[in-house]
Amino acid sequence: KKLDKLTLDWTSAKNRLCQATKSVNTGTTAPSTTTKVDLLKDEVDEIWRKVELSKDEYAADLYHFASKEEEYSNYFYLLLEAQAEYHRRSLKALDALLPTLKTNPNAPAVIPENPAFGRPLKEHLENRGQDIALPIEACVMMLLEKGMKEEGLFR
Repeated sequence: KKLDKLTLDWTSAKNRLCQATKSVNTGTTAPSTTTKVDLLKDEVDEIWRKVELSKDEYAADLYHFASKEEEYSNYFYLLLEAQAEYHRRSLKALDALLPTLKTNPNAPAVIPENPAFGRPLKEHLENRGQDIALPIEACVMMLLEKGMKEEGLFR
């Protein structure tokens, strides 16, 4: 982004310099116009130096990225392995649940002794003997377990 901005700035300054040079060449050679052309030349040169510096920084960043290519590919491979393991576990859980769902489609639903949903919060907390509701506790535990490694809303 920085390189793009500097390139646009350089192009703009170069166009202003061309226009000022044309006005000098058409015969309006006032001292202020000549001074303006000199200032614009200095500006174009300064922006060009910044463009070159930005190109060097960009090349250094690319080189750094290329030098860590193996590390990045190993990280990506570990990520894919973790995803595959997650899907294997999910498939195993589904395989275990499907036969029970298929054999008893009309069986009455089992209502837990102390449900977390469908009851007033005060009643739920009294039945559990705790100050924090089960869904909120589960969310906080998940955030503490997994969310501390992530950047984002809760970090």
